[in-house]
Amino acid sequence: MIDRDFKRALSQGVVIGDGALGTELLRRQDHPMPCPEALLLEEAGRQRVAEVHRDYVAAGAQLLETDTFAANPRMLEAFGLADRTEEINRTAVAVCRSAAGPDRWVAGSVGPLDWGAGQSGSESVWRSLFARQMDALAAAGVDLFILETFSSTREARAALAQACSYGRPVCFCMGGQGFTRAGGRRRIQEMAAMAGEFDLAAVGLNCLIPYDISELLPLLRAGTDLPLMALPNGGSPGVERGVVVYDLPTGQLLTEVRRWLDLGVALVGGCCGTTPNHIQALAAECAGRIPVPPTRSAPTVKVSISAPIVPKLAPPNPLREVLKKPGYAVAVEMRAELNPNLAATLDQALALSGRVTFFDVPDNPGGNLGRDSVVAAALIRNKTGVPGMAHKAATQSNLIQLYSQLVGAWDLGVSGILAVTGDPPSVGPFDRLASRVTDLKSSVDFLEALTLLRRGELLNGQMLREAMDFVAGCAFAPGLNRAGQTRWLERKLAAGAELVFSQPIFTRDDFLKANEAFQSVAAPGIRFLPGLFPLAGRRQVSFLRSGKIPGIAVPDEVAARFERYEKVEDQAQCGLDLALELAAAFAAGDGIYLVLPFHARRIEWALQILDTLPAPIRV
Repeated sequence: MIDRDFKRALSQGVVIGDGALGTELLRRQDHPMPCPEALLLEEAGRQRVAEVHRDYVAAGAQLLETDTFAANPRMLEAFGLADRTEEINRTAVAVCRSAAGPDRWVAGSVGPLDWGAGQSGSESVWRSLFARQMDALAAAGVDLFILETFSSTREARAALAQACSYGRPVCFCMGGQGFTRAGGRRRIQEMAAMAGEFDLAAVGLNCLIPYDISELLPLLRAGTDLPLMALPNGGSPGVERGVVVYDLPTGQLLTEVRRWLDLGVALVGGCCGTTPNHIQALAAECAGRIPVPPTRSAPTVKVSISAPIVPKLAPPNPLREVLKKPGYAVAVEMRAELNPNLAATLDQALALSGRVTFFDVPDNPGGNLGRDSVVAAALIRNKTGVPGMAHKAATQSNLIQLYSQLVGAWDLGVSGILAVTGDPPSVGPFDRLASRVTDLKSSVDFLEALTLLRRGELLNGQMLREAMDFVAGCAFAPGLNRAGQTRWLERKLAAGAELVFSQPIFTRDDFLKANEAFQSVAAPGIRFLPGLFPLAGRRQVSFLRSGKIPGIAVPDEVAARFERYEKVEDQAQCGLDLALELAAAFAAGDGIYLVLPFHARRIEWALQILDTLPAPIRV
């Protein structure tokens, strides 16, 4: 029988945990499985999870973790399963307990909320989400909690506060590749100090290759006198014929484990990519070993922690400097389409450049393929001498690629970024080939990332040598659910937006209402650029009223004006007249966002509209 006093057991012998569950289930079925926790909702799935648990028991595991790493309502929401949070967690405990029997501990596995790279939200909100999962795990009878793969000190504190409220042992692991960087190593010290605020059974590292754990454990030991734990990955993941594989030799794992035991590691198991074979080897290696008593000491292995990087301040941003001036700001959207070629777009920008404060280039609007907005914005600036702003979508690139694009934008002299969530690919011609990426969930997360870049910091805590001081813009869609959109705008402004572009506005009354809504939430110094989209005819009006383009709503009264005209040229003149009326109304504000007309005479029309506006402020 196991010692039910888990803390005492950690001092009497090395406890052997189980290995990976998610990657092991995936390895056995060899096809995508986005939510392993969902397997618990069907009998065949429960049997598959139980089989993995039993194989770890046979390999020598003394502690089994439930299939609940991502079974919190925040994560389950993505699969439409948030309302089944309690059911999934209760079932996971029952399945795990049936495999563990009376002689093994059952640990409730709890992972981060994946709130988004921006870590939006409050600790009280996070704790309430953790509570739904942990209440169910505790009620179902877990022996202890294991909190794994935490990298945010704030989120970890919320999770630990909740876990420690049940009177059960709590083990805490920080993990992820970010800890191998200098900034991450400093965060280990911060999180070890934070963990010391709680009555924990053990603290450790997981979701790192064994080599990295060996490098970092001495640093963790220097920051805590708690028993240590280590749950390594089965090596670094690779891809073979589209399947993720791990191939760490067992002998290499054991070489590193021997170093850990000398540091006082009392709980050893596995994370991603580890299998029952790894656990069997660990159990044999650790048999009879008594953990070294946990005492805080200086690292026995030198761990390099360089001095924090202090980013060099960015030079003054020409666009920000001009936007601080009193006067009227004119932004003109230049669509960098595949056709016509880019040379034609550059010539059009040059023709308008004397009437413009800055140009901006959209990023694949409506799910349609266009030229790279950053490259186009830079080339327009080079051609015209007018600052360029690029739209970038949060959900069309993963975070690494998005950062690369932003670095490239800075190198090319792009002055600003208009942060948008991004239209779903399903609305465009690549609907069956492209997909959304949710490293950043929304434009709010993106704006938070831009705010950090202004300080020279990335979302993972990594510091840059030089800050990147983009002017951060955001979109406002007052034509659809104005109250809800105004609340969303308030969040964007709080996240760092300093320039607001509206979706197209088609009546003077709507402009006044949109401006009033903007003024109700914006601080002084934030500019509002209402969108002016000259309509070219009835066909275009019908298209926009169909809902095909998200965020654009053409009112009935505007559509009725076009219905008076049968000839195409008369409809076009109606659109130009309407645009000129709106321009006169917008002139009372402090700027305009002009979308070039979808018409053969687009430059002629644009110049007519710009001629009616106040002279633009200029760099």
